Amino acid sequence: MFETLRAIFAILREKEPPAVKIVLSLDDLCPIWIKYNSSFKPAGALKETAKAASGPEETALSSPPGEDAGTAEDRSASGKAVMTVQAFYGEVIEPHKETLGGMLEEINRIMEILEQYGGCPSVVDTIADSEKKTATRMGDILSKVTLRDHTFNVARIALRLLMDAYDDPVGYIPVVIIAALGHDLGKIPQLRSQGKYVKADHPLTSVSIIEEIFEKDKDAHWLKMVAKAIGEHHQSATDPLSELLKEADGKARQLEIEQAEKRASFAWEEWFDCKEILRRVGATVNVTQTGSAFRAFSVDDAVYCDPTFLYETAGAMAAERNIIDITLLRDTDKDKALRRIVESLRKSDMLTSELGKAYTTRRYEIQVEQGKPKRAFLVPIKASAFENRAEFEAIKAGGPPLVKGIIPL
Repeated sequence: MFETLRAIFAILREKEPPAVKIVLSLDDLCPIWIKYNSSFKPAGALKETAKAASGPEETALSSPPGEDAGTAEDRSASGKAVMTVQAFYGEVIEPHKETLGGMLEEINRIMEILEQYGGCPSVVDTIADSEKKTATRMGDILSKVTLRDHTFNVARIALRLLMDAYDDPVGYIPVVIIAALGHDLGKIPQLRSQGKYVKADHPLTSVSIIEEIFEKDKDAHWLKMVAKAIGEHHQSATDPLSELLKEADGKARQLEIEQAEKRASFAWEEWFDCKEILRRVGATVNVTQTGSAFRAFSVDDAVYCDPTFLYETAGAMAAERNIIDITLLRDTDKDKALRRIVESLRKSDMLTSELGKAYTTRRYEIQVEQGKPKRAFLVPIKASAFENRAEFEAIKAGGPPLVKGIIPL
């Protein structure tokens, strides 16, 4: 009895071993979290979904250069990527699950592709790509934005634009989400490494990928709308959905530049100065320029300006003022920028009556001193709006007239 009591007393006095500190990384925790989240498929689903999207002859995603199939299969997305996708999924996809209906499985495939491979730069560094020139002009800022982050930015903005544009947008929600999520898939290096995509412009590659993923809907009208919008998002848009995606892409780029530069942008009306652009243009009126004698010239009471010259002058103004305006950075937004320039001049009563209220340019026949008449689209501005009118009229009077007259067509 006594021995039993001593044994119990010893056990009670025994100290617990010191706790061992365990450190788990985000990468370790995320797979456990995702495994029990019903919004996502189990780990390893990417390989099967990619195969299903590509058909029997070709996989939708190839192994990255330098990796064999086994290595690529075992590789998992980083914890940060999973967190980013999870947050976006809960914010954008979950609220519209009922509307997305039978498209949800394919949308999940796109999300899995973005989760695993969306860490690549959001700009394609190829000569043939339609975004290359814009990316070069904006330096390396956009190359530091991941494809995943840019895609999610575009999707969020596109949905916001849709909600603002339509009283009943429900029917367009699936189309807008799929177009936004798929618009830049063609930039993924693992896809561009495949033969048929190496030299292709990324919008065309993106269209092909989306059509493969939604093979079961290949004849659906909505899929044709998506393909058209994706294919045109770096061109002149020809329908409302294409225009919406293009605008969302531009707004996302502007947001990304602002965040990278840590400064806010200004609305057009806040920084654009009509008098300043006319001061800049006025310095070249009637001055023969190398390669273009008709950038700006006066005839009677008007100055006729080449629209591209006005666009470039506005771009120079923005750059010198350190203003971020995506319409002046992307060539595909040139028409939109020109409309803004002309509308600003119109509101300031600086345009002649020759230009109709709904137009940004008018076609003219230019009668020259030597040679055949030339035809061009020009912007007619009142000569009286220029502060240096006397100076450029003196230039014209001081030499043989290059332009004898002009006729509106």
